Amino acid sequence: MEKTYINHAIKELFERIKQIEDYRKNNPGCDPNAYEMVEILSIYKSIVSQSGKQQQTLKSDELDYIREVVGNFLQPRMSQFNELNTQLQITQKSALCEYFNFAFSSKDSALEDEKVESICARACGINFFIQQQLRENLNKNSNDILYSNDYEYEKLNYDITNSNLPSEVEKAIKNLKAEIETAHNKTPKGYIQEITKYYENSNDKSSQNKKDLSANNYERC
Repeated sequence: MEKTYINHAIKELFERIKQIEDYRKNNPGCDPNAYEMVEILSIYKSIVSQSGKQQQTLKSDELDYIREVVGNFLQPRMSQFNELNTQLQITQKSALCEYFNFAFSSKDSALEDEKVESICARACGINFFIQQQLRENLNKNSNDILYSNDYEYEKLNYDITNSNLPSEVEKAIKNLKAEIETAHNKTPKGYIQEITKYYENSNDKSSQNKKDLSANNYERC
């Protein structure tokens, strides 16, 4: 990726963020889009990685600025994930927030791989859909099935199991996957009971111990 191409990628990244932010301004109160967040992170990680491979093609202050822009894009959406999670009183920090914190800070080049990106994007998208359905059911005092797309569910499980994902990526989507599995063909009441028990019994408490997130709190890439 030559300097001119990196500059083009940066321009594309900023334009994409602006489009999303403009939509958000015109649609106040709208939910985040987990697929878009994965897309932005993928472009960002590619810029950082390719710049490093080109022997510091970008200056450190340029990379810091790009990092700040992406961090400021992620932070309010991650806060919404946490607010939703807190309302449900399941964990202090959501599995979605846990994943995006990892993806933003990780140096793992596997996140640039299209197949890995696709799996992570689907895991995030399905998980957030479930959280949205749970919220709607609770608001309406309803007890409908949260998630019943058998093909999508089985395809995601198959791809996670058979794609030889790096261990750090598997760990990062562990709680996302557990929440999806728990919600599959479950009512809100059944889901809340089981996922609460999952987190109570889990040996991985990382999702409950993270500090509040902001662009300045992320570990340097």
